[in-house]
Amino acid sequence: MNWRLMAHLGTPVVRQFEAEATIPLQIVLDVSASMGVGQPSKLHLAWRLAAAFAFCAYASRDEVSVWMARDELTRLRLAIPPLPAQLAEALFCQEAKGKTDLARVAHTLLHAGVPT
Repeated sequence: MNWRLMAHLGTPVVRQFEAEATIPLQIVLDVSASMGVGQPSKLHLAWRLAAAFAFCAYASRDEVSVWMARDELTRLRLAIPPLPAQLAEALFCQEAKGKTDLARVAHTLLHAGVPT
């Protein structure tokens, strides 16, 4: 309610606004050997889904971090916002190999204060 304007005009005036907050998105891809199964592979489908989520977040001006989980957790360094070709290249060049300890990955992300 805008009380000054209401006093001046003699009628209630409501000022509306939308608060915009960025929501950081953490995308973690399991790139272990088990993700290479199938045709197309589970990893290929995960790449496409991750790219779609990332582009939606960037379109909303949200922050995005992409992590590769294999023997250790590795953050992809991308321009902000990334060019579509840069994101696709960063995701699609990952090979399905090695093992992933998903419990350790989750613990690292949740308890280590991983920055966006």
